[in-house]
Amino acid sequence: MSKNRARARVELQKTVTLEAQKLSATIKPNAQPKRTEKRITKRITVAVLLSALLGLGASVAFWTSKRSPSEPAFILQGPLSARNGCRRPPTFFNGLGFGRGVSLSTAERDLIGIAAVEFDSNTKKRIRYWQHPSWSKFGQLSAFTLDRQGDLYVIPAPRVNLADNPPALQNRLYRIDASTGEMQLALAFPVAAAANARNPYAGMALSYDCNTHSLWLSSVAGSEPSRERGKILRIQLQPSIAVQDQLDDFDGFGIAAFSAGSTLQAGADKANQQGLLIASARHGSVLLQAMNKDGSLQGRPLTMLSIAGLGPLGNDRVRKIDIGSQGELLLHGTPFNFNLAQPSAQHAAVKYRFAWDSVTRQYQFVDWQQ
Repeated sequence: MSKNRARARVELQKTVTLEAQKLSATIKPNAQPKRTEKRITKRITVAVLLSALLGLGASVAFWTSKRSPSEPAFILQGPLSARNGCRRPPTFFNGLGFGRGVSLSTAERDLIGIAAVEFDSNTKKRIRYWQHPSWSKFGQLSAFTLDRQGDLYVIPAPRVNLADNPPALQNRLYRIDASTGEMQLALAFPVAAAANARNPYAGMALSYDCNTHSLWLSSVAGSEPSRERGKILRIQLQPSIAVQDQLDDFDGFGIAAFSAGSTLQAGADKANQQGLLIASARHGSVLLQAMNKDGSLQGRPLTMLSIAGLGPLGNDRVRKIDIGSQGELLLHGTPFNFNLAQPSAQHAAVKYRFAWDSVTRQYQFVDWQQ
């Protein structure tokens, strides 16, 4: 590459980073996504036009969002609390002879499916693993969660190619029995269209809700660069596993159910709020989705905060959402472009920390760590 092209690339990166930082500063809690998404579309377009003018080319598809919610803003009444604290480990762990450091992993490069693994506390190297014979039958797996009975739920996702994960079989939810460890198909969840070579993904994230004994699942199956067709699904686990509610035309990534409002000052409305935090798979925003006490969804999601412009690259998406004991938010970020050219599953996510500000009654960015 010539010195002029190298210099041009550096200038382009500075421009893109500056635009991302400006975008992050413009996003306010409870702002409507439509306005945010227009800014994102405009600034990404400017960056690519600059790239073309500089002769650098552009290789990223335009995965933009055009939703237009009309619901009023969801105003938080206090810091959030998680709704997954009742989860318990499966009993089949007890007879495996693992130490206290045993964990479940879908990120082992030399294994297909999910595995129980143990790592040396000093070297951090894997010293042993165990798989039930059924755990490698369904291709590469990704997000998983436990429920209050110790049953494990997991969804598939391709890693390097589609050989182990045929697109037509990506809209699957699998259940691992807490006692026997056997994995079986639990549900073929609805999608707007099957995964395909251009967008090989379906399920993106899973989260368990103790209050309703149900799962929340985000999916991007059937989405195209100019058309958002993903779904957010609430899957009841009893008396049978079935989809109970859904939000259409939203490409979600990380997801977590929450309650809020239990720490309100005297004289204020003491009714707990309930809802979801849903990260967008198309940009760095995390949105609030209100829900009723029975778990049914209420209205459309509205922008709460964003990690756009933050972190080492400024273009991460939130793949996992953790709500701490004090209401703090830990957002796990990673690049995502709807294709197989993604970071390795073992690639450490960038962690973005947000804390509740009792004065402004909003979540404020604290720091990020890699």
